[in-house]
Amino acid sequence: MHWAFTRSEGDDSSPQHRVAVWDLEGPDDAPVRVVSVISQSDIVRFLHRHQLELPHAATLPVRAALPLAPDAVLSVAESSSALAAFRLMKQHGRSALGVTATPGGRLVACITTSDLRGLRVQDFGRLALPLSAFLAAVHAPPTPTVPSASRLLTTTGSDPLAAVLATLADERVHHVFVVDAMTGIAQAMITPFDVLRVVSV
Repeated sequence: MHWAFTRSEGDDSSPQHRVAVWDLEGPDDAPVRVVSVISQSDIVRFLHRHQLELPHAATLPVRAALPLAPDAVLSVAESSSALAAFRLMKQHGRSALGVTATPGGRLVACITTSDLRGLRVQDFGRLALPLSAFLAAVHAPPTPTVPSASRLLTTTGSDPLAAVLATLADERVHHVFVVDAMTGIAQAMITPFDVLRVVSV
């Protein structure tokens, strides 16, 4: 078996999100084939299961693993339109944005590229809605007894990185926001790539 990085969107310095595992050991006339794909999330779940073998990374506080600065997190006010939010993501090459109660204020939600899944032609008008209304429509529970899938997952700079690892693995998400414990203002956004960068040092 051989590993090969997939090509990522953007420039050549972009982080790779998936690794293809190729079968090259068959007979000479056998076609080369991909037998598996390993993603960053797969590795995060593996690290979560084996975090006792990474005591330094597991106990490292989030603030020591990532630079925390409010201006490092792209956010948009919940009164802005969904279309404006997705345009901002496109312009900056991001897959998620923080959603704030007021411009630069407390984080109240997040919007990701996944929120476009299942959007039908007849639903395109939703993109003109304020973010608060757009997210409510996208994540409306299928029945009154089923909770919405939309949850803002946060941590603080003093929390151990192991807690973030657990959230990424257990909740199967790609973004956890670091917020100021007093103000609720976003200071950073942690992705699986950030965790892998820390543990690979």
